[in-house]
Amino acid sequence: MSKPLMSEILKGTEEALKLADSQDVSKLHDFLFAEPGKPMLFVGNGGMQGHYASMLYEQYVGIGKSTTPFMLRSMSDVVLRSCRCLLMSDGGNNIDIKDATKRMAAVNPQNTGGFTSVDSEKNILLKLLDKDKVFLFKHPHDGSFQEGFISVTKQFY
Repeated sequence: MSKPLMSEILKGTEEALKLADSQDVSKLHDFLFAEPGKPMLFVGNGGMQGHYASMLYEQYVGIGKSTTPFMLRSMSDVVLRSCRCLLMSDGGNNIDIKDATKRMAAVNPQNTGGFTSVDSEKNILLKLLDKDKVFLFKHPHDGSFQEGFISVTKQFY
């Protein structure tokens, strides 16, 4: 059984990069760089979305940690008030991100932002967080980015 070539795996990447390049990231930039002295929590379902973001944050800004909404539940209010938080959810409609958003909106709203791609009244991030602190990533919801923004799930040579 042959493994796919890297060029096969990365088909569509050019379109994804063009889409990323077309986004207005000024609000996200302003939020991320607002208080570099405070640690930043990157909260997403499964925690996977935040790993790359937290590594970039640590490289350029300050201390960053990727965590899940479930793990956020175990953190005290004192800890959550001492940091900044970026909640990440495609649609903001899962029970775990709803709970995390409600908690952060109650405990530390001034230091909590959101990253989402669904502009809907059901999206808890858009409902509860300051609109200036929610970054809306616009992409076609046709399944073309279903496996993640740029992801590689197969082995290659």
